[in-house]
Amino acid sequence: MNLDYNPTTKRYTIDGQTATRETALLTLRAEGLTEPEARRILRAYETAATIEHRLPPRPPDRLTGSEAVSLLVAVLLRALDRARNLPKADRWIRANLKPTKRPGRSAYGLKHVCDSAYQKTGQACYLHELDFIDCLRKCGFAVTDDGRVYAREVTR
Repeated sequence: MNLDYNPTTKRYTIDGQTATRETALLTLRAEGLTEPEARRILRAYETAATIEHRLPPRPPDRLTGSEAVSLLVAVLLRALDRARNLPKADRWIRANLKPTKRPGRSAYGLKHVCDSAYQKTGQACYLHELDFIDCLRKCGFAVTDDGRVYAREVTR
């Protein structure tokens, strides 16, 4: 049995047929429900349909053309920035870190040391922490799940 309620006409639809409240009540009783149970079910249908009817219509979930272009440009700029900064981080890691047998500093802290080193020279090397961890692993350094790096900084 398919039951629905229309709050504007205050009528029920039972299996595609329009019905009054009394007919819907009798139909639910015929399905084996007691009268109080059937009345509660009908009241729940009425309340849910009324609330849904009063809600404002949902806006469409589609992107507009300008939003799609802005998103595409942002993704392309991020990829370009990442491609430009990965070699800088790679050079800094190879020049300033040595492997150790125990975890030392966090990857997050090392990333900021790398950023600061490039800022002092007037350049920038902004990478997401996960990109920096990928670069550390590519250079042969072990990184734990919590971001600790098996490395130490070389003092000069």
